[in-house]
Amino acid sequence: MPVVATPQGLSGLQYQVVKQASKLLEQGEPLLAAELIAPHLDKASVPAPLFHYGCRAYQEANNRDSASRCWQQGHRHHPHDPLIIQSLAELWLGQQRFAEVAKLLSRVPRAKQDLALRYLHGYALYQLNEYAKTLSVLTLDNNPQGKTQQPYHWWPIKAYALLALERWQGLNQLLKAWLSQPNLSHSDELQAWQLLAQSHLQQQHFTQAAAALETVRLLQPHSQLHQKALFPLYGQLHAFDLASECLALSGDALSLNCLYFGLWSGHYQQSFDASERMAKGQELTSTEQDQLTLLQGQLLAALGKATQARAKWQQVGIGTLSGRDANTLKTQRQQRLRHRAQALLAIAQSHWLSGQWPEAELSYRELGQLSGYHSTATSLIRALNYYTQPQ
Repeated sequence: MPVVATPQGLSGLQYQVVKQASKLLEQGEPLLAAELIAPHLDKASVPAPLFHYGCRAYQEANNRDSASRCWQQGHRHHPHDPLIIQSLAELWLGQQRFAEVAKLLSRVPRAKQDLALRYLHGYALYQLNEYAKTLSVLTLDNNPQGKTQQPYHWWPIKAYALLALERWQGLNQLLKAWLSQPNLSHSDELQAWQLLAQSHLQQQHFTQAAAALETVRLLQPHSQLHQKALFPLYGQLHAFDLASECLALSGDALSLNCLYFGLWSGHYQQSFDASERMAKGQELTSTEQDQLTLLQGQLLAALGKATQARAKWQQVGIGTLSGRDANTLKTQRQQRLRHRAQALLAIAQSHWLSGQWPEAELSYRELGQLSGYHSTATSLIRALNYYTQPQ
């Protein structure tokens, strides 16, 4: 809350009331201070200091409704008092009454708004999604050479407003200026780089976004949140070696995409171990479980463990469906059919490559029993016989 004004224009009695209320506030007795001043606030003419102390007392007593009524009453008596205006705005912001704050502060001439009021006004406008107005309010006047120092807490809200408006050039310029500020705190530097990464992501500048996120990772090395955003980005850039660093994440933070990055980068054993951690660390749906089992089979096959791979693939599509409503169950049945078909194709291919042609044919015949796959299975059996039987 702003510093309380020095008592002025008070009668002798009013001065004594304010003096006693001030002592009570210092002693941590805001309720007693409020009760002392309250009878003096209903007069026809009430000096501003009585509201300064009385409303503050309600606020420190955590009586927000009374504090709000008090500051509004004070504003009616003293519509241009800066302390009353700022205190009422801060109280309403705490109650998320953003429209009322914006309306209140829009009545204050720009020339009479100090930096604190300007920020409160801009913050309220931002919360109302009035991003262009936010930037207008938080633009310093007559500052072409940057002679007036912009308050540090203005940088984030202006950056987020530019991001929301997709004004990329303006955002990049602002972030560059923000990052060049002397004595920049660690949290501000981190936030600026996060915004730069978000800007590049929304513009689909994936290489620049990855570079920004790497800086974020250096600034916050123990946070998995930014790492989880970075690894898929490397995947989009086909930098699978870098993307596969996600395999070091805990089981509850792993994803199927991460495991595929490990497969595509040749880290088969590490990926399989991670898949086991994922299976234990997460409650997977039946569809996710089938997808994971398919991938585990691929990893085992890549490790040269064909028999174990086929055993994994045989597990696809045999568990209980996890859906709880008709639409979900219908979708899961369709997905299960496709995954079971993929598993049988993988089993047949594994047998074929191992020279186990009768077993491959049996897998194709099982495939043919699935709805919609009969003609595919017939063609594959014909091809198998053509290439494996003497001509």
